Amino acid sequence: MQKRLVLALVAVALLSLAAYAQKIDYSAGRKMSGSVYRPHSASAYQRQARSHARVLNHYGRRHEAVPQDTAQEHATEIRRNMEAATKEVAKLEKDKQLRNNKQIMEQVAKVREHHAKAAEMCDMLDEACAQGDADSATLCECCSVIYKELEAAEAEHDKLKQMLGVEPLDEPGKEPPAKKL
Repeated sequence: MQKRLVLALVAVALLSLAAYAQKIDYSAGRKMSGSVYRPHSASAYQRQARSHARVLNHYGRRHEAVPQDTAQEHATEIRRNMEAATKEVAKLEKDKQLRNNKQIMEQVAKVREHHAKAAEMCDMLDEACAQGDADSATLCECCSVIYKELEAAEAEHDKLKQMLGVEPLDEPGKEPPAKKL
């Protein structure tokens, strides 16, 4: 009985050490380079792309055709924010501390899969916008898939941030938690 208890405690201790080893190093050098904040930046870009997809989808559901300039404006912002999110995630892959961690790289790959599927839909959306006033059904289909893929990417990204030990963002205007020593 005691032997099992000791083995269980040792296993818990080893798992705790493994989890601790995966956390990002919050040293001054990493903070100055901005690498500690990359996961939050990628999330912000993903949310912006989703927001534009949602707005364009909303417009398309209420009109038979969407004016070309309106559709292109949102399509451009979807693509710009998608590309920015993809670049931020790619920077995590280049991080010397992270790239040798198989679990983290697998999680990054899941995020990138969703980005790739959303990018394919961005291509279709761009084609639809280039043909004059865009057909609402095509716009809505593209925007719906983009939104869902980026939502899935964000869910995977949240898991990644948890694996990395990334602290949640502070509420603007609220006192941040006490600094760690």
